[in-house]
Formats: sequence, structure tokens, C-alpha cells
Amino acid sequence: MAASDSPLLKALAAHKVSASVVDLDHYRIHGGMAIETDYIIVVEPNEIGDDETMSFESFRYAFGYH
Repeated sequence: MAASDSPLLKALAAHKVSASVVDLDHYRIHGGMAIETDYIIVVEPNEIGDDETMSFESFRYAFGYH
């Protein structure tokens, strides 16, 4: 499945769900030579509809950037 076929991407484009960063943490590693940042993202439905193909439950996603 291509990224453009992703149900989440389609729902975001149609404004059926929203994604927001609710927490982040950044810290130094390797004696301060590098910084890591962790993001906690919440995806929630904007509306409850009858369309089964656009049905989402809220979830959290953790993403780390190194």
C-alpha cells in the first residue's frame, strides 16, 4: 500500500481526524554531542460518522527524532 492510500492520511486530509503533539522531551546523549527528541502525538476523530471506511479510535503514538 502506498502512503497516499493510507486510511490515516485520507482521514487527515478530509479533516475527519486531528493529530496534535501533547508532550515532548529532548535530552542530550553521548556527553552532550547529540540531542534526542521524543514526541507523543494523539490522533482523535473530529466527528463521529456513518462512514465505516473513515472510522478511527483515538490513539497515541510515540516518535523519536535522533
